[in-house]
Amino acid sequence: MASMLNIDRHIAISAGWVAGPAFGVAMMAAPEYLHLGPTTSGLLFWGGIVVFLATVTVVVWVSLYEGRKRKPVTSPIIVMTIGMLIFCGGVAWYFWPKTEAAPDPSALDGSIQISCENSAYPTVVPQNKMFELQLNNRFMSDGGAFVSWTFPAGTALPNRDPTIQPMNGHRCRISNYGKVAIINAAVTFPVDFRTADKMENGTRSGDVQKSAAVTTPPFSIGPGEHVDIYAMNYSTDTFAQLSIPPTAQGSTAGSDNQDTFRLIAPFLSGVIIPPFTPKSPAAPAASVPTPRGKQGKK
Repeated sequence: MASMLNIDRHIAISAGWVAGPAFGVAMMAAPEYLHLGPTTSGLLFWGGIVVFLATVTVVVWVSLYEGRKRKPVTSPIIVMTIGMLIFCGGVAWYFWPKTEAAPDPSALDGSIQISCENSAYPTVVPQNKMFELQLNNRFMSDGGAFVSWTFPAGTALPNRDPTIQPMNGHRCRISNYGKVAIINAAVTFPVDFRTADKMENGTRSGDVQKSAAVTTPPFSIGPGEHVDIYAMNYSTDTFAQLSIPPTAQGSTAGSDNQDTFRLIAPFLSGVIIPPFTPKSPAAPAASVPTPRGKQGKK
């Protein structure tokens, strides 16, 4: 009976040498593979080291206590203890939380560029994020609304109806040439609706009839990426003047603070979009009368 108890104690001690440190290693490795938050990762990592060391300490003490009842053989215990401590140090070194090196600062960090040009509305969803800015002086509140598409890139966009939707406008491209991503960025565009004064050769923009401001939905833009805004004037009786603001709002990656970024316009400070001229619906095809056959005399 006593020999059975001794065997059981030896098995328990041997299992302690393996199971306890293994559980500590699993705790240290969990943040690496489960991609946990910083608080949980820190608790598991340091908790694993504590479990590892505590288990080794308890097993060493029990082994030495058991060894006093028999012929003292402390050398293997010392060697195993040193080996486990070295192993613990190696595991901690391997799974030590990594801090990503911040990218080298760029002269363009803290600023984004915007450029506008005449453009037809796209027929497919581009690779980059895209908005349509629908400008209309008939809107009661802000003078415009943003529309975005969630279709995969390359998907054909719904055909536009030229009787109610303008086909041409301006594409304003926002580009991030810095090395830092900008999160939840937003740009507020001032908009002036100007009268369409008739002239001999057409119309020109006149006095401001209504002023408004339109703000983009939040968007993120990484280094080297760009976002396109297609500004389309749905007003049939006024020009829409879209001004480029000097700044934009957003946060840098890894920061919760709302920052102000310079918005650099290379050439123009704004664009003027002519009134929308709806195309008349196509006239139905004229029916060709079927000639009557000649009737013979009776």
